[in-house]
Amino acid sequence: IGCSSLASAVCHYIKERKSSILSIDSIYFLRGQDQISDLLKQLHGQLVTEGRVKCSPNEDDSRLADRLVSALSRVKALIVLDDITVEDSLSISLFIARLLGASNSIRLLMVTTNEVNITSPYAVGRVYKLG
Repeated sequence: IGCSSLASAVCHYIKERKSSILSIDSIYFLRGQDQISDLLKQLHGQLVTEGRVKCSPNEDDSRLADRLVSALSRVKALIVLDDITVEDSLSISLFIARLLGASNSIRLLMVTTNEVNITSPYAVGRVYKLG
């Protein structure tokens, strides 16, 4: 079983038990992006589908990140970042730090081959090396 399969299994496990797991209402599964803008657009698309944000395709990354953080600040969510190879790890770290700082009800599971350093007083990092 690979790391991506394990991340997917965790999502399915939680989704099937959402009624008894009080800390998670929504699961956002984001896969394999190498640019922060692609990752933000993928998350934006899922939030548009749920009706949590309005469609706004031409925003720059900073404004889009602001809208995503604002929308997710009111959600008990698990965000899974699977096979993330973002070239600019500082950008992803800053976005995650902002997201975790906006809400204490967001949980994050990141699957990556390279360790991403998230410096935030709101993040408790645990690294599990598999395989």
